[in-house]
Amino acid sequence: MLKPTAVTLAALVALMPAAASAETQTLNCMVGKKPMTLVYEGDNMGGTLTAKTPWGDMTFDGVIYAGGDPVGEFTFLSSGTQQAVVMPDLAKLEACVKQRATPAELMDAVELEFHTSYCVSQVPDGPPVAAMVEINASVIADYGIDVDVYRTYAAESPVANGHLVVLLPEELQPKCTVAAQ
Repeated sequence: MLKPTAVTLAALVALMPAAASAETQTLNCMVGKKPMTLVYEGDNMGGTLTAKTPWGDMTFDGVIYAGGDPVGEFTFLSSGTQQAVVMPDLAKLEACVKQRATPAELMDAVELEFHTSYCVSQVPDGPPVAAMVEINASVIADYGIDVDVYRTYAAESPVANGHLVVLLPEELQPKCTVAAQ
């Protein structure tokens, strides 16, 4: 799962209706066996996403794009903000990734993401650390609910030649339902 680019986000925005009334949308999710609740309050001009997650409680600025046919479809995008959240122990995560990946794979962003995602489920969480966090969600008829969680260590990692991004492994992808309004 690669992070959306500004171009893809701009294309998404261009397809959405120009105006929306203020609303509250709630997603109740499970991340493995742990609950996660995402509540967006606002409209397409801006609002707040409040997230109660297994990694900590967070608040983001964000926008929602609602509408379409059928009614009830929406996408919300959060701003990435630095917050103190529970993350896998960075030294242990780096050791796991280095053990699994070849030097060439460490230089390839897709391969690094693959190995990091695997190691997330193998390495215990450490105490909360500074990380850039972004949460985006889409509810689309005939597709379902897709929630992407990006957590990026604020501390630099030599393994990533920069900042290591933690994505959830497939078995921990959020399984969500839309709460009744």
